[in-house]
Amino acid sequence: MSQQVAHRYYLGRYSLYQLDLRTAERHLAFAFRNCPPQNPHDPQSNEVTYKNARLILIYLVAARLCLGIFPSQQLLHAYGLDVYFSTLIRAVKLGDLGLLDNHLDNPEVLGWFVGKEIYFLLKEKLRVLCWRSLIRRVWLLNAGQPRVDLNLLVSVAQVLMKDGSFDISDIECITGSLLDQGYIRGYIHSEKKILVVSKTNSFPLVSSVEVAEEYV
Repeated sequence: MSQQVAHRYYLGRYSLYQLDLRTAERHLAFAFRNCPPQNPHDPQSNEVTYKNARLILIYLVAARLCLGIFPSQQLLHAYGLDVYFSTLIRAVKLGDLGLLDNHLDNPEVLGWFVGKEIYFLLKEKLRVLCWRSLIRRVWLLNAGQPRVDLNLLVSVAQVLMKDGSFDISDIECITGSLLDQGYIRGYIHSEKKILVVSKTNSFPLVSSVEVAEEYV
């Protein structure tokens, strides 16, 4: 089984770099689930087992975050990964782009993300999910009404990103991209500068969205 675990781990890593997130998640989940159990009579072996499981989990968490699937804080803490991933999870849930960028670029963790070769993956994919969450939160604050004022989104984004140059054309472009990719269901009314969301399944589960190429 150990050879199969190693094989699936490397397949998962390869799929992750190919941006085939679902395949990566499947291989890495298998590898993590089938890691050899710890032996209470062999502390040295346990240390190796823990390190291997932790390494697999790093890439499994990265794949799942990009699919909108969040691990428990207990699991992250058990493997000493909460310092790296907990803030990212909070940023995505809140739609806080500033928090996302600040954490990924924090010198205390930047080197770790770069060293694990997941920095650019998370930077690109999680920004998409942050935008989705931000728009969804504004929509919910409007009592779930089908219309979202794009100018309101501009104001919120300027505050979160601390970027006063961010304007309505940026929001229209980003929102249009999310619509094209299937993260939001609806359409943009360009003249009125509003997003009109579908009455049903307005914001599909991220894990259910089939995206050939993501761009925001």
